Amino acid sequence: MTANIPKKIVIEKSPYFGIPTGIKESSFALTQLTALRNKPGWLIKEERVEEWKITGFTQIKEEIYLYGPFLNQGRSLLDIITLNAEEALPYIRKLVSALLLQKRGYPLFDLQLDSVFFPLEGGVFFLPPEVVKVLGNSQVLEKRIRVHGLINRPGLSGENRLSFSLGSLLYRIITGSFPFTGEDEEILHSKMKLLAILPPELSVPQIKPEVSDIIMKALGRGDNYKKRTDYPPLELWQEKLSSWIRGDIFRQIDNARIEEAGRLKEIREKKAAGSYRKKVFWQRNWKAATLILGAVIIVSIFLSSILSNVLAPRKTKGFSPAQVVEAFYLSMNSLDHMLMQDCVIDKAGKTDIKEVTHLYVLSRVSKGYEGRSNILPADEWQRLGRPELTPPQSVFGVTDLHLLQEADGALPVFTATYKKWLPAPQEEEQIQEPAAEPAPPATLAPLCFEVKERLFLKNHRDDWVIFNIERLDIQ
Repeated sequence: MTANIPKKIVIEKSPYFGIPTGIKESSFALTQLTALRNKPGWLIKEERVEEWKITGFTQIKEEIYLYGPFLNQGRSLLDIITLNAEEALPYIRKLVSALLLQKRGYPLFDLQLDSVFFPLEGGVFFLPPEVVKVLGNSQVLEKRIRVHGLINRPGLSGENRLSFSLGSLLYRIITGSFPFTGEDEEILHSKMKLLAILPPELSVPQIKPEVSDIIMKALGRGDNYKKRTDYPPLELWQEKLSSWIRGDIFRQIDNARIEEAGRLKEIREKKAAGSYRKKVFWQRNWKAATLILGAVIIVSIFLSSILSNVLAPRKTKGFSPAQVVEAFYLSMNSLDHMLMQDCVIDKAGKTDIKEVTHLYVLSRVSKGYEGRSNILPADEWQRLGRPELTPPQSVFGVTDLHLLQEADGALPVFTATYKKWLPAPQEEEQIQEPAAEPAPPATLAPLCFEVKERLFLKNHRDDWVIFNIERLDIQ
C-alpha cells in the first residue's frame, strides 16, 4: 500500500498543489472536508509562518482531489526516513525548528509521514491537521497504521506525543526499522506500552550512547520508564540535532565489540519477546488468575488452619497474657494471619484476621507477578520516616501500640491503644500525559485511625487466648 502522493495539478491554466483524498465520489467524508476548507496548513520558512488553505476540490480519474496554492513539494517525511542518518538528520532538525516556531501561535498536532513535506524552495510544509485527520478516518487500516500509527502513541499529548514521534523517526532512520510494529492497532498500542525494545546502539553498535539514550527516553524507555519518562522537549531535540550534525553520531569501535553487541542483541531480543508475552498474558488474564490463585491460597490457609488446630501446638505456647495481646496486634504488620489465629478463640478478632488474610493473598499475588509485595509493614514504614508512597505502594499494620492491664488472675483484661494504618483508596491508573511539563509522580497518603480496645483472655488447653475484643473508641 503506497501513500497518496500530492502532485501538481493545473486548473484553468493555473498550477495548484493537489492532494488525492482516496474518495471516489460524493460521500460523508467529502462533506466533512468541504466544511474544513478554511482550516489552515502551514509553510514555515525563514522564521515565517504562512497559512495554506484549501482552494477547492476537483475530480481526476474518478478520484476526488483537494487543492490549494502551488508549492513544489520536494520530499515527504515518508521519503526522509529512507535516507541514511547523515542525509536525514538535517531534515529532522528543520522539522523540529518548524514545530518550535509553529507552536508559538498554533496548537500542536500529530505528525504523519505523508502530511509533512520539505519543498524545494525551502522550509517545511504541513498539510492542514484537521483535513489530514478526516482523510485518515477514510483510509484502510494498513495505511493508517503505516503513516500515522507507527509514530504516535495513544495516551500522550502535546509536546510529549511529538517527542515520541521524533524518537520513532530517528529509531527508523538509524536502525532501518520502527521500534514498534503490529498488524492491527490493538497489537501496536500494546507493544508501545509493554514491549521492552532494544536500544539503537545494540542494533547499530557504532552509534554513540548519548544518541541511543535520548531516543529511548523519547520512546518511553528511559531509566525510569516503568514509572514516568521525561520526554525530551523540542528545545532539547533542536540542540542535540544541531550538535549531532556538526559532529558525528557514530563512533569507532573494534570488531570484537561489534560481535559482542550482536550476541547481546540476540539474548535481549529473546528475553524481551518472552517478557512481552508474559505481560500481555497477565494484562488479559490477571483478574481470572488472581481469583484462581486467591482461591487456592485461601483454601490452603483454611486447611492449614484446621490441621494446625488439630495437630500442632499454638505458636503462642508459653506466652504470657501480655505477650499474646502484643503478638495479635503486631502480627498485622507481617500479615501473619496464622499467628493471629493462635492468639484468639471463638469469634474474637475475626474481622481483623479476615482483613489480614485478604491482604496476604494480594501480597502473594503481587510477589508472584512483580517479584515483590506492594504492601509495606506500618512499623517498618514508620522507622524509615514515613516516606512518600507512589502507586501501587500502600501501607498496612499497627504502630504506637500501648497496653494497660486492667485485671489479672484467671481472666486477664487489657486495654490497647494504637494507630492502625490502611491503604488509601487508589484511582484507576491513567496513561494520559500532560501537554506541558511532566507532573511529579502521584503520591498517596495511607489512612490512619487511632483505636482503643479492651481485650478479655482466658486459659484454653494450657495456652492464654483472647476470647473477646470490645471496641471502645476509633477516630
